[in-house]
Amino acid sequence: MDFGGDLAAAETKLRMIAAAGGNYGFDSMIDACRELGKRGAPLRMIVYVGSGSLQASRTGTSALARALGETHVIPMAVLVLPSARGSFGGGPSGDAVQAFDVQGYFAQIAKAYHGAYVEALSTLAVAQWLRQFAADLNGQYRVRFESEAGPAGVVKVEVRRKDTKLRVGRAAAEIARLE
Repeated sequence: MDFGGDLAAAETKLRMIAAAGGNYGFDSMIDACRELGKRGAPLRMIVYVGSGSLQASRTGTSALARALGETHVIPMAVLVLPSARGSFGGGPSGDAVQAFDVQGYFAQIAKAYHGAYVEALSTLAVAQWLRQFAADLNGQYRVRFESEAGPAGVVKVEVRRKDTKLRVGRAAAEIARLE
């Protein structure tokens, strides 16, 4: 199916496929970035929830990082660890050893593109993390900070409010939902 295609037709096709094979999350995220890049929203975001048993290559991981940067998409990921009870780790590749550091990769792209990366110990924790992501996205306060050029180094901006977390990013979001 093409990205943005008819969901009913996709469901029919998916019902005809055996529940085996690889996790092509990287390909889906790259497609989502390209689609969101065509839209004019000031903030674009993708959310990945799943296991770390992704079909990946150096080319694929580089392509996702490049797509995130070129389209200004913010990545948010909940990785369900394979050792967790009730995780997505079952199936043909459930006990596979990862060919690359998927946890480190998601942590790096989250940091580089002002996103979020968390690890869930069970699928029950996923809903809580998604609620937290939604709260971050729907925050009611916006702080704008501007500064003049100054000494080299990292500028630290600190905003404090009781029971509030700060997310550095842009003002509005447009989300493409892959089902």
